[in-house]
Amino acid sequence: MSEFFTDGFPHTARRLETRGTYGVPSGAKEFQAWLRGDEPESDLDRTGLVAIRKLEAEGMRIERVRTH
Repeated sequence: MSEFFTDGFPHTARRLETRGTYGVPSGAKEFQAWLRGDEPESDLDRTGLVAIRKLEAEGMRIERVRTH
């Protein structure tokens, strides 16, 4: 999957998410802080986010499609 993003794609990539719920227990603390209006810790240098920003700067789009 990572090769798909690093090698590029024509114009738009969509990720199909079909989970029954979208809550992630490991992220519950951060989500509650976000609900209170607290600023999240920055993780903008994560490898995946860096790659996505690069592709978007080149005019490509990455989207999520969620179903229940």
